Amino acid sequence: MGPQFMPDLQWLTEDVVKPILAPKGFTVSTPSFPKIGNIMYQVIQACDRAPLVVANLTGNNPNVLYEMAVLDAMGRACLPVKIGEDAEVEKDKVPFDRAAYRAFRIPRNTTAAIAALTGPIEDILACHAKGVPCENPLTDYFGVPLSAFSSAFGLARGYFRNFVKPVVAGIVADGYEQQPGEARDASALHLECVIPDDFDQATREKVRDLLKKNVIRSEFIKAPGRRVEVYSLVKAPSVRLLDIPTTLGALRETAVARLGRHVTVDMEPAQFQDLQADEIAQFRRALEGLKSSGPESSVDIRQRVKVVSWNDKKSPLAGQ
Repeated sequence: MGPQFMPDLQWLTEDVVKPILAPKGFTVSTPSFPKIGNIMYQVIQACDRAPLVVANLTGNNPNVLYEMAVLDAMGRACLPVKIGEDAEVEKDKVPFDRAAYRAFRIPRNTTAAIAALTGPIEDILACHAKGVPCENPLTDYFGVPLSAFSSAFGLARGYFRNFVKPVVAGIVADGYEQQPGEARDASALHLECVIPDDFDQATREKVRDLLKKNVIRSEFIKAPGRRVEVYSLVKAPSVRLLDIPTTLGALRETAVARLGRHVTVDMEPAQFQDLQADEIAQFRRALEGLKSSGPESSVDIRQRVKVVSWNDKKSPLAGQ
């Protein structure tokens, strides 16, 4: 962010990236924060919050390379660029550890630079929408972001493997246990995974409250090797199976940790709400990705599982 770099950074931000992303509702900014405090803390916080980071690798600044490694560990999307003509970029090669991953060359011409970056940015946003981690050395080695082993992606993967897959297998094998006196149609069973809008909905207490109010009732599926409890909407003409992934509640600690060691929820309630929404959205994107195109997906899972938000108007729990 020294004076020799800021003209390029401002041009890249205002003239190239903003015209591509601002129409899609994104805020585009640089890390030249006009506030006091530790600049590295501020940069890391910005990296943690950003769904996409464009990294200017021109000159192979060690700070930028370090911050790219932080982004790789977080599993955040990072688009490295080199500014200049072919001959300039050829002399300014990406360091070995990152050389296997493309850095996109853009000329110092605004129209040509926008054209060069529009496609890669669209590809990254498409990966983001599908819940697929962007490629980097860590995600390629581990298969998931390093931070995901105990966070949203890891929880979604465990929920998918240990609950969704067995339930669908049981449904397909005609393992639905008809209750005595059951008059509702159960011929076309599906599973709706209802994603809470906040952590307070993702609790066993909330499930017990819905059972007590007779909004939902327990159902059982004979899955391979075990009997699995699910729920159904009581006031429905046909059996409408649903589940609330209470495992999501574990992400509260992650959201609190992302506030920083010395910040509490009471100190930054609005920021906590944003982080809560981000953690829940990451869980949902990961679950959608596993359901729709993940390595363990199947035709039955794609056809019989639906992921909905709690307050979506088509959700079985809307308004509860």
